[in-house]
Amino acid sequence: MLTYVFRSVFVVILGVLFSFTLFYVLPDPAYRVAGGFADKATVLSIRKNLHLDEPIIKRFITLVTDTANGRLKSFYTKRPVIGLAIDKLKVSLAVAGWGLISIFVLCILLVAGQGISQRLKRWVEMLSNTAAVVPVFISAILLLFASTKWGLPKDACAGLALAIYPSILLSSNVVLRLEEAKQAPHTLIAMAFGLGMFVMFRRMIHELAPSFIILSNALIFFLIAGLAVVEEIFGIPGIGHWFLQSALRLDLPVLFAVSVLLSLGVVALDVFNKIIVWFLDPRQRNAW
Repeated sequence: MLTYVFRSVFVVILGVLFSFTLFYVLPDPAYRVAGGFADKATVLSIRKNLHLDEPIIKRFITLVTDTANGRLKSFYTKRPVIGLAIDKLKVSLAVAGWGLISIFVLCILLVAGQGISQRLKRWVEMLSNTAAVVPVFISAILLLFASTKWGLPKDACAGLALAIYPSILLSSNVVLRLEEAKQAPHTLIAMAFGLGMFVMFRRMIHELAPSFIILSNALIFFLIAGLAVVEEIFGIPGIGHWFLQSALRLDLPVLFAVSVLLSLGVVALDVFNKIIVWFLDPRQRNAW
C-alpha cells in the first residue's frame, strides 16, 4: 500500500517537473512566445512577466507556489489560471459523465450482441485493433451533424463520440474473458457439481475484474486526447478545448497548470481503478 502511495506521488512530481522543463526551460520560452520578429524590448518584457530571469530552482518554486495559491495568471488574458481551469474542468466532466453512461450502455449492448451474432463479434474484434483517434474523429463529426440537424444536446453527443472506442475495446475484452471463464476447469467442475448461479456469477465477476484496467486505461487516454478532439469539434469550452487554444497561443502558464491537472487526473483514475479491482477481485488485495 505504501509503495503504491509513494509511486503515485512520484508520478505527480514527475509530471510537474516534466511540464516545467517542457514549457519553461527548453527551448527559451521568451523567444517562442514573442515570435521570430519581436524586438529586444518585447522579449525582455516577456522574460520578466514569466520570471525567466530568475535561477531555474527559484523559477520552479515560484511557479509551483503561484499555482498552488491561485496567483498564476494567463499570459494573455491576465486571469487566474486555476479558477478558469476549475470552471472548464466542470464542463469537461459533464462531457466525460455522458461518456461514462454511454460506455456502460454500449458495452452491455455489444456484449449481448456478440453473444448472439458471430458477425458482430468479428466486426468488434476488427474495430478494437484500429487506431483509437480515428473512430473518435469520425463519430464526432457524424454526431455533430446529428446534433445540429435534430437539436440533440451537444454534451451528450460529445460523450457518445468519446465512448464508442472504449466500449468496443472493453466489450471485446469482456466477451473474451467470459468465454475463457466458461471453459476453465473450475467452472466445468462447479457445473458438474450443480453449484448455484450466484457462486458462478461471483466467479465470473472475479474473472472480469482485470477488464476494468482496460476501461481505466481507455479513460486516461480519452480524458487527455479524446476530450480535446470532441470539445474542439463540438465547440464545447472545456479544458481540452482550452488546452489546444492555449497551445496555439503558447500561453505557458495555462499549459503548465493544465498539464499538472492532467497528471493529478491520471493518478486519480489509477487509484479509482485499483479500488474497483480490489473490491471485485480478492486476489488483488494481497498485492496492496
